[in-house]
Amino acid sequence: MLVRILLYIKHHLPFLWQMVEWLNAFMFRLLHDKKFQRVAATVISGHQLQGFEFRQITAKDLPALAKLLADQPKERVAFFKPRNFDSKALEKIFKTLRLS
Repeated sequence: MLVRILLYIKHHLPFLWQMVEWLNAFMFRLLHDKKFQRVAATVISGHQLQGFEFRQITAKDLPALAKLLADQPKERVAFFKPRNFDSKALEKIFKTLRLS
């Protein structure tokens, strides 16, 4: 029942859906940001591979990420389409989550 309500809001009331997404991002940051940052730092520092750099994504990486996702074969992303992953959508996600 809740899923049907949320899908209705997403497809028929986009302004309300944007508020839901913002609230979700805010609550995630509030509840999990410090732990997420600690875990991310631990994971990044624990991985090394010659010729590669492991780091947190930045806004400058978004065009390359959009291209990587767009270039995936259709069968690879058949069950992973919660949203568009073009540059504009990725910038919106990045801005909403305030990643740096």
